[in-house]
Amino acid sequence: MMDYGSSSKRILRYLAVLAVCLTIFSLTTNLPAQQRSDPTAPPGSGPGTSPSPAPSAPSREQVERSLPQVQMVMQRAGKSSAYIGGQWKGEGETVAGFRIEAIESNGVKVTARGEDFFLPVSGHGVGKKRLQPDKMPGAKGQ
Repeated sequence: MMDYGSSSKRILRYLAVLAVCLTIFSLTTNLPAQQRSDPTAPPGSGPGTSPSPAPSAPSREQVERSLPQVQMVMQRAGKSSAYIGGQWKGEGETVAGFRIEAIESNGVKVTARGEDFFLPVSGHGVGKKRLQPDKMPGAKGQ
């Protein structure tokens, strides 16, 4: 004959453990979304912490410091090019996030984030003074 007392005790124990597990599960999943923590979130971004402020737009001075240098300007047959930021570029192209609007003999006009900037030709070492023929390097009489 089979003893039903021990098997019923085993079933009751199983049901009690199951009831406890289901209760714990239901309590943890019914928390409001902001009280649950995201295990993939970076440290300091959990519940009760304020979000970090959005980065502000750079100031005009910061943008000016990031402007590329214009080393040379070339104008030939109605087409202008500038050696800017280590690359030859033409009007309408972009360099370092700046759009080239116009290339002039003394520099380049660019725009970034709705602001206009003028980049003068720098470090070329060429002066713009007119010399008299007798004062030119290699002229007779010198």
